[in-house]
Amino acid sequence: TNGSYDPGSSAQDVRWRHSSLGPCLRISSFGTVVGETCPSFTSKYQLFVDFLKKNLAIARQYSGKDDQTLIDDIKKGLGLSHADVIAAIDEAGVTVDWNPPIGAAILGDADGDGEVTSIDATIIQRYDALIDTGIEEETLMNGDGDGNGELEIVDATYLQRYLAMMDVIYPIGEIIG
Repeated sequence: TNGSYDPGSSAQDVRWRHSSLGPCLRISSFGTVVGETCPSFTSKYQLFVDFLKKNLAIARQYSGKDDQTLIDDIKKGLGLSHADVIAAIDEAGVTVDWNPPIGAAILGDADGDGEVTSIDATIIQRYDALIDTGIEEETLMNGDGDGNGELEIVDATYLQRYLAMMDVIYPIGEIIG
């Protein structure tokens, strides 16, 4: 809008014009990821480590979630990989009842390493350009972001949007089948 107030209207979604100026990204003491903009003096990974050190006990007591759900929710909210979570738990020196999925396929993980990275998007692009990737077809198909049965450039775009924490209508980064 032009900045005028209309008491008869309602907002379905509100976003900051410049993402670097949005509400500060934090993890609440209940384990809820809030805000959009990561402060320049830290990283999403460090926010998670700090949460584990300072607020995990409070979140366990008051959130009503078990460790698995609590950590999975934060992992998703921050866009962390399984490897990031494992490293953060180790760095924080806490004991948690959380297990990454073993051998589970993850939507977007075209190379089968257990996480969605820019390498997966590159592999999809190489595959689409008919360049041998050296990866088995079944594993490559984890990169089929839209689930249409074909590995296409648009799938690489979905992965790139996911990695940039932009809206994606498919559950990229989630465990599939």
